[in-house]
Amino acid sequence: MTPHFDRLLSQWPTFFAGTRRGALALGLALAPLAAAAELPRWDQARVTAIAVELSESVAKAALEVDKQKGGRVDVSKERSFYEFREDMRLAKNTSRHLAKELQDGKGREETYPTFKRLKTLRNDAAENARRADMPDSTMATITAAGGLLNRLRPYYEEEPEGN
Repeated sequence: MTPHFDRLLSQWPTFFAGTRRGALALGLALAPLAAAAELPRWDQARVTAIAVELSESVAKAALEVDKQKGGRVDVSKERSFYEFREDMRLAKNTSRHLAKELQDGKGREETYPTFKRLKTLRNDAAENARRADMPDSTMATITAAGGLLNRLRPYYEEEPEGN
């Protein structure tokens, strides 16, 4: 198991304790498993369309985060909020860059590092959002962006047989 997954399992009781966010987080944790079941061939047009949609979705989520403005009473939550906001700024720029690379005709190997960076930013943002205790409306926009990243995963994670 990966260290991130081990940490998630160790936090299971507190993280998933009967909340809507817990159900949402569980869905996000299991979504990659469902996505990995189908490994589509590289389709430049399809991957580009998803990346453009992802870029727009991340920009919308970053705007939603900016509306929150911080103002947390608890210092630890305030710091997490600012780290989360920075994660979202980086994710917005990185997703925009991925979409542009794909629109310029770059393929899987050339864009994989950017995709990999987005995955890392997503994990960091999810952890900081959890710690910052973000409102449900913000979490919904972030979840939508995460779903689009999951749709890209099969195109990058493993080469299908026959290619």
